[in-house]
Amino acid sequence: LTYGVIAGFGGGLIYLPPIATAPKWWPDRRALATGFSVVGLGLGSFIMAPLATYIIDNYGWRNVFIYVGIAMCAMAVIASFCLKNPPAGWIPAGWKPQVKSGSGSEGEFRDYTHRETYRIPQFWMLYGAYFCGSFAGLMVIGHIAGHGIDSGLAPMTAAGAASWLAVMNAASRVLIGQVADKVGTRISFLGVFGLQALAMILLFPSGGMFWALWGVSALIGWNYGSMFTLFPATCLHYFGPTAQGSNYGLLFTAWGFAGFAGPYVGGWLKDATGSYSAPFIVSAAMVASAVIILAAVKPPKRMGA
Repeated sequence: LTYGVIAGFGGGLIYLPPIATAPKWWPDRRALATGFSVVGLGLGSFIMAPLATYIIDNYGWRNVFIYVGIAMCAMAVIASFCLKNPPAGWIPAGWKPQVKSGSGSEGEFRDYTHRETYRIPQFWMLYGAYFCGSFAGLMVIGHIAGHGIDSGLAPMTAAGAASWLAVMNAASRVLIGQVADKVGTRISFLGVFGLQALAMILLFPSGGMFWALWGVSALIGWNYGSMFTLFPATCLHYFGPTAQGSNYGLLFTAWGFAGFAGPYVGGWLKDATGSYSAPFIVSAAMVASAVIILAAVKPPKRMGA
């Protein structure tokens, strides 16, 4: 209850405000601003994991929760004084918003309320794609080291695949933002998910070769981490900044449901078949489904257009 519900609820409260706020300050680089907002989630694990291990080894596991809780409370209070919305009418110097007329065009400042957003088919198409991509990514994260060990790699070598996945997961969040600001989130999505489907297909046969497993793991980490920049950026572009916090908060629940389903289904299939082949085939099929959805989804029309 305390860790699963209360800590999870608190994590959501911390995660969403920067995503909703940063693009308002940099409307000309929305995807990049979103990427910088979410990269901390990936980088934090590099700091907290060894720090928590040190505290456990020297002071016991109970004290980890006490010390980390105090530190997070202090950091949250300090950060709250730094996080604020820009003044009304704010635009960066030298930037002119491009407002395009006509229904369905990819113009700026398309704005929906939260109630309007979840009644639009495009929202639920994004939701389905987010679930499919997260399902596959979280399944692999939970089982990639086990796959390497089953394929004959030493435990530390197999764990290296998970480390490469984590590194690329963090790095991609900023880098894909730069790409998306230049070519658009839709093209970025199709490229990322297309590569992810290929990586899922290559994952099982690469298990016995550490260099191949590490390379495929890095590619999966890149594509998986990219979602956390592209989905909030697309949500902002499609539905506008006014209700971005609540809109993306609802969209992000797709990741939460995938967190329950992906690792469980992967483990069940492994136990039922005795191999990781079936779980990774299912992962590839889920990502392919996301590609189809993202290829079909179009920006929504203005309300009343």
